[in-house]
Formats: sequence, C-alpha cells, structure tokens
Amino acid sequence: MKYDKVIILCADKKGDNGKFPDFQDGMYLGGQIRMNAAADLYKSNPSAEYFVVGGYDPKAETSCKVSDMECFLKEKNPAANIKTVKSLPCTFHNFVAVFNTWKQEGNDLQAEKIGLLTNLYHLPRALRFAVEVRIKTSRIEVPPLIPICAESVVVLPDQNMYNRETEYLLRLDSERRGLKDLERGTYDDNCLNKKRNQFIDVAKKFSEILLTLDEVREIQGAN
Repeated sequence: MKYDKVIILCADKKGDNGKFPDFQDGMYLGGQIRMNAAADLYKSNPSAEYFVVGGYDPKAETSCKVSDMECFLKEKNPAANIKTVKSLPCTFHNFVAVFNTWKQEGNDLQAEKIGLLTNLYHLPRALRFAVEVRIKTSRIEVPPLIPICAESVVVLPDQNMYNRETEYLLRLDSERRGLKDLERGTYDDNCLNKKRNQFIDVAKKFSEILLTLDEVREIQGAN
C-alpha cells in the first residue's frame, strides 16, 4: 500500500550496543524490529512523510528517542522525508503531539492515507489511543489510521518467537491488562500522573503541542 504519511511510534532509545532493544525488563519490546520495518517501508513509499515520535527526556527539552530514530532512518535512507515530533512519554501523548503539530501546520488530511507503524502487540492499544485523542483534542480532523505491523514488514530472526516465547507472552499479557484498565477507566497515565514532576515543566511550556484541551485547562487552573 502507498501512504502519504507514516507515524512511527518509538519503542525506546538505542542501548549501549548501538541497537534499539527488542527485549526489555523480561518482555518482548521489538524496538529494532520496529525501526528495521520503518527503514524497509521507505523502499515502497519513498515519497511519504515519516513522523518519528517519542518522549522527552526527564526534566529536559531533548529526546534521545527521537534523535536515535531520526539518525537511524537517515543513515538507512538519506533521502527520506523525516519529521521529528517530541511528546510526553506515553502512547496517548505521542498522538496528541502529532495531531496538534499537524493542526499548527494547517494540514488538510482528509484525502491522505496515514499509516501507523508499530509492533503487532502494540497495535490494539495504539489504535485505541489514536481514536481517543481524535475525540479529546477537538483541534483537527484526522482520518482513520491504517495499521502497519512491523513484524509483517521485516524478516524475523529464525525461531525467535519460539525460543523466547515467555517474553512474548508476558508482553501480550501486559497489553491485555492495559486494555482492560482502559475499559474500566482506571488506566494510569505515565506522563502527568506517575511521572508528573519529571515532565510538568515541559508540558506547561509546550502545552499547545503536548496536551489535550482538557489538560491545558487543568494545568492553567492549577497555576
């Protein structure tokens, strides 16, 4: 399929070995697989815009995740049209920052095909958040995103899923529990709840990009 835009969600920054982690904290993460898929996708979509999005570093206005993603893709495909988007560090706020950025740029997206690239395990929750953000931002009309499964784009390491099945299953169970909390309305945001002190300053400074309208009102009311 041909895409006009592709959102690439960050798994994590590069490790000391120079690679994005495929396994972390005893679970599958798929960071290198995700980025390899992004590089491969360019071969069939050289004219697309690629939006790499990842969280700010704690108490800083930088993002190692975004920088690592951009450098990797530029190294693989120097001519790629890559746009960097820094966000608060959770999937929900990844979409908030991307959609608000498009709003500020005045993009008319209705006729565009927009892909969402992430790992298979992550797609259900990511698509759920994308819908919620479209409702909560109320700033831009974004067409439904087209899911792109990283594991369907690249050749996977031989027998990897079978040799490390426990780590894959633990990741799936983690995602299941996250979706369950979303249904119950008890999902705990990783940015403005768990790690509020680390990110509140940057959230206030760039609120028009980083926050939903309700979050902007909440922060303004707290001042």
